[in-house]
Amino acid sequence: MPKVTIGKIVNTCGLKGEVKVLNVSDFKEERYKKGKIIHVYNKEQNIDRDYKISNYREKDKFIYLKLESVNSIEEAEALKNSLLFINSEDLLKDNNDLFYHYELLNMEVYYGNKKIGYISEVSDNGVQDLIRVSDDDKSFLVPFLDEFIESINVEDKKIVLKNLEGLV
Repeated sequence: MPKVTIGKIVNTCGLKGEVKVLNVSDFKEERYKKGKIIHVYNKEQNIDRDYKISNYREKDKFIYLKLESVNSIEEAEALKNSLLFINSEDLLKDNNDLFYHYELLNMEVYYGNKKIGYISEVSDNGVQDLIRVSDDDKSFLVPFLDEFIESINVEDKKIVLKNLEGLV
């Protein structure tokens, strides 16, 4: 089952094994709540395992987690630069207007009835998400906003854009 990145361990905190996490997910309270299982992966450190969260708190744009079986600063230090994942089946999907980045990647992009490329990247510029539309020769960014999106069909992996004059 596919996994979705929710954060990265960037440092330790304290002496008892707490880790400092840079969160890249919405729904923080749900993702990191006590008792949840998260997957920790770091290729260089040969870490690839699940941990149960025993404590969660937020401070200054960061998440601080206490993971079960990580009880010292040395054990927490070994997890630095690891990515945190959840199973895609654990994602919250509360309405049809919510799309996860992984769902948009590689979608065919149309403008009217003409295929103009595919979504090669989804990024967040702090104000809104941007999609990168690519083809063999070029690529360009489009704000992921209703004024540029006519329709999205996740099952058919197809997105139809509108109002692109001046963007392409």
